[in-house]
Amino acid sequence: MERKIKILLVVTQSDWGGAQRYVFDLATNLNKEKFTVIVAAGASPDGELFRRLKEKSIRTIFLQNLRRSFGPFANLKFTAELRRLIAAEKPDIVHFNSTNAGVFGPPAAKIFPAAPPAPKVVYTAHGFPFNEPGIFKKILYVPLEFFAGFFRDKIICVSEADRHSALKYRIAPPGKLAVVHNGVDPNFPFFSAEEARRRLGISLRNGELLIGAIVNFYPNKGLEYLIDAAALVLKNRPNVKFILVGAGPEKEKLEKQIRNLNVQNEFSLLPYQEDGGRFLPAFDVVVSSSVKEGLPYALIEAALAGRPVVAADTGGCGEIVKDGETGILVPAKNPEKLAEAIEALIGDEKLRKRMGEDARRRAEKEFAIERMIGETERVFENLATDGF
Repeated sequence: MERKIKILLVVTQSDWGGAQRYVFDLATNLNKEKFTVIVAAGASPDGELFRRLKEKSIRTIFLQNLRRSFGPFANLKFTAELRRLIAAEKPDIVHFNSTNAGVFGPPAAKIFPAAPPAPKVVYTAHGFPFNEPGIFKKILYVPLEFFAGFFRDKIICVSEADRHSALKYRIAPPGKLAVVHNGVDPNFPFFSAEEARRRLGISLRNGELLIGAIVNFYPNKGLEYLIDAAALVLKNRPNVKFILVGAGPEKEKLEKQIRNLNVQNEFSLLPYQEDGGRFLPAFDVVVSSSVKEGLPYALIEAALAGRPVVAADTGGCGEIVKDGETGILVPAKNPEKLAEAIEALIGDEKLRKRMGEDARRRAEKEFAIERMIGETERVFENLATDGF
């Protein structure tokens, strides 16, 4: 019997977000006849990722020194903790996800391996941190990513945009880079528009349209630009409501902005919903105002839900949204252009329907989870063949 390939999946936090969903999808969908999977994460031993994985009988390990915040002493402790884990588990491949795990983990796995030979190292870039606004991010993270690149055998980029960034900043040579788009089950269990709105407690007047997103309230989501755009739209289109469903550290700041613009009757922040993508049919138009993205699941799900999208052209958003065909792309940090695009869709029901239908067909073909899993398995098998 052919020996199984042992994969240790490592992600910085055990809460729920795009990177955690990716890890969950890999852990639960990789071919069980070929792969054995363990998932390790930091932040909390009781995070939602761990809870969901345990329900699927996937083994999990809490790394108490792996944290999102940047701290040299904590990161040194994490590298020591990781080396002990690798020595105990002897994985064939360690697959890192998210920045802190992906920067500090690879050297720990490769330098003076605790259990020779050293495992192969894979890193998935869910949007490089140096692509976020601010020169400080570039000054800090370009050298760190460059250094870590020496210890990575393969870097999976979730978008062509990330691959171009890696080449631009010389994070790795072309041969180390592979593009594997995120994927979603084409049979994703959406609520109907009526049921989604009922569960969210949303009531609309006759002919009123709902614009918004399921989103984390994080700085890189650029939600302040969406709120500014909404204020512009509402001056011309009173028969519209804006809703954001989610949670995060920016909530109070966003609520204050909404009050200052006096749009609190038309713009609401609703609480986080588990499996929030199921609620996307509630919206007539889905909006992404991010200033930094990898390849967002939310936009793939919006397409599968048959909803047209207005998106800031950041990261891999333009690889999901075909401008003028399945949605409208606008420059990032530009409320005026965002408002213009939203108004264009508000005013044309036939356009919304056509774009939504085209988006669904394209997502089912290009962004199916089976495709993502198959391409990732090939990356693992090629690396493992070199090591066996």
